Amino acid sequence: MKCYHCKSTNLLHLKDKTSLGCEQYRCRECNRRFNERTGTRFNRLQYPADIVMLAVLYYIKYKLSYRDVSEIFLERGFQICHEEIRRWAILFSGDITLLLRKRRKKKSTGIWHTDETYITVKGVWKYLYRCIDNNGELVDCYLSNRRNAAAATQFFKGTRDVIKKWPREINTDGHCCYAIAVKRVLPKKIKHNVLKNKNNMIEQSHRQIKQWYYPMKGFGNFDVASMLCNFHEEVNINNLFRPTKKRNQYLSLNTRREIFLERLCVFKSLFA
Repeated sequence: MKCYHCKSTNLLHLKDKTSLGCEQYRCRECNRRFNERTGTRFNRLQYPADIVMLAVLYYIKYKLSYRDVSEIFLERGFQICHEEIRRWAILFSGDITLLLRKRRKKKSTGIWHTDETYITVKGVWKYLYRCIDNNGELVDCYLSNRRNAAAATQFFKGTRDVIKKWPREINTDGHCCYAIAVKRVLPKKIKHNVLKNKNNMIEQSHRQIKQWYYPMKGFGNFDVASMLCNFHEEVNINNLFRPTKKRNQYLSLNTRREIFLERLCVFKSLFA
């Protein structure tokens, strides 16, 4: 560990801890005190890190509103305002999304399914472009104000930056914007299928994000909606907490529980 102020490693470990149980240190060089949270996103938070982690996980993974999560913790003796939970979700969504994207770089099959769905922001429909591979794993998502060729092009450029790998085939619906975007961004050797019956897989995948954001009755800010949608797509059952690796794969209940606990430890480590 280094001093937050002067970056020195000549530290004195103090015996007393903070009110939240954090270890405290004093730098022998600059004679300043600091704790484990100093300089991190947990600084100035009034709750332990594991409580913050669980609140964010409950909100982003399950179909709960901020008030629902607040009531769950109230039952367990923690009086947390729903606005505080909203602030935590926004605070940690960006960093965790980037870390999870790094974990799945170049981990997609050779067939992609792309489509867009609708998300409400301030009572206005916005367009969430989504792409999954043939196993149902997320490739990328992108929230746009419009449904046109420019938005589809930007989406495919972001997909290339995330995965660093092109598929053999890409399946889309008959909307003309995809044909234009594929010609602009994707290599010519990639086969582009415009058959709707091959794109039913992602139509079913839209249900999860639709059901997740329904308790909130839509979003109030476009940037926040974009961050939280990306965060949800990375954390939800499609990726991090998805027990199966292939479609229609059978796993016993004990195996599913073991995988969930293992992935939960991964999620906790992202808050370290």
